[in-house]
Parts: sequence; structure tokens; C-alpha cells
Amino acid sequence: MTLLKNQYPDPSTFIAYSHAAAGHEGVRSDPTGAILIKPCTAAEVAFYQSAADHPQFQAYMPTFMGTLAPNENQETASAVIPAPLTPSGVKNGTAAAWVPSGGKKLNTGLSIVLENVTAGFKKPNVIDLKLGARLWNDDAPEAKRRKLDESSNVTTSGSLGFRVAGMKVYRPEGKGKPEDDIEEHVEIEEDGYLSYDKYYGRGLAAENVHVAFEKLFGGEEALKKSSQARSVAKGLARDVRNLAEVLEKTESRMYSASILMVYEADEEAIEAALEEEKRRGAMRRANPGQEDGKIKDGEEDEEQDDDDEEEEEEDEEQRPKVCDMRLIDFAHAQWTPGQGPDTNALQGVRAVLKILEQLTEEHNI
Repeated sequence: MTLLKNQYPDPSTFIAYSHAAAGHEGVRSDPTGAILIKPCTAAEVAFYQSAADHPQFQAYMPTFMGTLAPNENQETASAVIPAPLTPSGVKNGTAAAWVPSGGKKLNTGLSIVLENVTAGFKKPNVIDLKLGARLWNDDAPEAKRRKLDESSNVTTSGSLGFRVAGMKVYRPEGKGKPEDDIEEHVEIEEDGYLSYDKYYGRGLAAENVHVAFEKLFGGEEALKKSSQARSVAKGLARDVRNLAEVLEKTESRMYSASILMVYEADEEAIEAALEEEKRRGAMRRANPGQEDGKIKDGEEDEEQDDDDEEEEEEDEEQRPKVCDMRLIDFAHAQWTPGQGPDTNALQGVRAVLKILEQLTEEHNI
């Protein structure tokens, strides 16, 4: 979805966002669920703005649509596109500093408007994977560094370069909480979801973190018996592999960023999405010169190209989705030309990929 000029969301209609697996409080969405409004820092806005210069990386970010800032009366919000910020978050000569929140709602007076990655899914299963063994940026105070290092050292952040920050898994009617889940870290929600909080992920070790991924896909038995679950795992492994290749070519640093993975948990909806994928794959193989039924020969006039692009965007929005994967949370991210790839984040991405590949290999995908 793209917000056109002067077509901003109406803040009076915002509702609480219900599919967040982790992160700060205060995330909202518009009534359609197509966009998210998330409290943020100026540095995060700057990173989204400057991502246009890094299109391969940008392809793995939620679409940036603008920002919202409060009006003078502080009771309503107005949509704004801020003045350009530098990637380090510098505006009007003042550098943006670390803003500790303790996981609570950020109170910066600024919100970012983003594509909702879970939109288009009937029953989205979601996992948030916080990347990096080092979780603090250079501007973090010493006390914050020590606290984050302690958290990393006793979790899979330190051993694998990532940890499960949260997870929401849909359980069909009649299926309750798995017996091996610890009650204080897993909540049964009214809409049929199991919500795994951040302490669930902190209790996992390198030896058993794969269990969280099995739960995400419906359990070990589902991976053995369900072609749907196996197809999802294979698709997400492919996406993470492609992401790793992009990060290897990108000079950036992002601390406390996450991989967000989503897939369709409704059985009928995912079956329809998988069938659509097969149909489109067969079409591409049968017609190498076509994409989505359109000839890409460069002979169409500009007006026809515009019409085709609009039709393709509409088709993309309506098409059933099997799964999706994005990088999120860039409050402590910046581009670092000349410093090489982000080995801290890459360690976690590669560890996630290894787990997904092991799951698919074990179950003969």
C-alpha cells in the first residue's frame, strides 16, 4: 500500500495492533490493518529515509510511508514528512542519543507509518528474532551496555547471535497450550493464539532453541506430516538465505534490530496461497518472457506501462500470501561506508538459516 500526497491515515480511527510478537507498547494500526503506526526516534526515521539509497537492503524493510507528530494541543496527531535527517539521526545540529524504554512505549512525540507485514494473512503466525550478540550502539551509556551484555551472555544472543524476542502461534479450536510450555511465559489469548513473551525466548539455549521454530510451524509432528508446514519452513529458509547474501554486500550496523517472520496459519487460506504459488511458478516456466501474464519486451508505450504497474500492484495486494520476512526495528541502525558488512547481525541471520535448513533436512523437504 502506498500513501499518496494528502492521503494520510486519520489518527482518530487508530486501533491497538494485536499481532505484535514483541517490541514496544503503543503500536497501532488503521482500521483496515494495512498500515502500522509505531512510536519511534528521529534516528529510525532517518534510516528509513536513507534506505532508498540501498534498494537491495530496502527490499527487506517494511515500506516506509511517512511519520506522524502531535499537534500543539497534544490530543490529535498530524501527518508530516520530516525534514531530511542524516543517517546518524542528526537534525538542527543535535545528535540523537540512546533512548532507553525498558520495552515500554517510547515517548518521543514521533511515530513512523509503515506497511503492516501481517496484513493479508487470515491467521498470521509471527516470530520476532532479535539479532546480534552485541545489542548496544556506540551512543549507549555504560550502564546500558553492561545490562545488555549481561542479557546477551545468558541467552542465545551471546551463543548464536539471535534470540526469540516473542512469538504468536495460532492454535485451531480444541487445541490448547502444549504441555511442555511454561505457563508464566505463554498466554492463551481469546482469539485462539498462544502468545510467547520475551522471557520464553530468554529461557532457551543453543541446544533447544530449535524447539521454538518447531512450535511456530505447529510442532514436530506437523513438520513430519504436513506438506503445508514443510513448504512454509522451506520458503522462509530461502528468504533468510537471500537476506544473508544482501547483508554480506551491505556496509551497515544495526543493533537490536529483528527479523520478523510471518506465515499463514489458516489451513484453507494457506492451501489457496500455495496453489497460487504453484500456478504462478508453472506460468513462469512455461512462458520465460512473461511475468504475471504480461510480456516484458520493452515495446509497450509509457501509458500502458503505467497501467500494467497499477494492475500489478493491485494484484500483489489481493494475492494470498504463504509467508513473508522482513528486517524491523532500526532505532540504532546506520550506514557505515568503508567498514564492511555487519558481522554482528550476520551471525544471527546465519544461525537462523542453519536452524531452518536443519528442520527442512530432517523432515525431508
